Amino acid sequence: MDGAVYSEQLPAYDEALLLRELALFKDWLCLHHLGLDWSDKDEQAWRQLCRRLVNNALSQPQVFVHRDYHSRNLMIDDKFSISLIDFQDAVRGPLTYDIASLLRDCYCRWPAADVRAWAVDWLSASPFAARYSETQGLRWFFLMSVQRHLKAAGIFARLGHRDGKWQYLQDVPRTLGYILELDTEFPELAWLTGLVRSRCLPGLSS
Repeated sequence: MDGAVYSEQLPAYDEALLLRELALFKDWLCLHHLGLDWSDKDEQAWRQLCRRLVNNALSQPQVFVHRDYHSRNLMIDDKFSISLIDFQDAVRGPLTYDIASLLRDCYCRWPAADVRAWAVDWLSASPFAARYSETQGLRWFFLMSVQRHLKAAGIFARLGHRDGKWQYLQDVPRTLGYILELDTEFPELAWLTGLVRSRCLPGLSS
């Protein structure tokens, strides 16, 4: 089957799904695991952040999205061929979702300068990004990664509390740490970076 035709048959990575995933961070990590006080001001800032991240995702070209494209799902055989597994959550969604998942991986970290350069190379090679500027492509990439980090951090907390898989919590500081790298480049993330720096990471280390 033609890839474009197959992609059209996938469920949409729509606003409702994006918001459900973002809610994992607030519900499972911030409230359930860390027990943070969540004021009306926090709720207002959270909703504004979610709207910004959802709009960023929906404004991108919509393509096939594996949705769990990271190092642990890449298999190398004895001939050094690489295969990708776990396609069950595939959707039609934002162009930069999978590349953000891979380059800003929850389980391993590469130098920030290399990640930016690799993202630029990937965007320049993508026919879906050809009509957009590098600045626009990188903005999509980094804000998409924030959505992914928040979702993953929430899932890791849920895996601990619901399924007893507490080992995943050791990956949360790395996952949230990526967000702090965007502090100066994306001033609209100021509330989130403040939350992560002053309330989430200290709570995780206590």
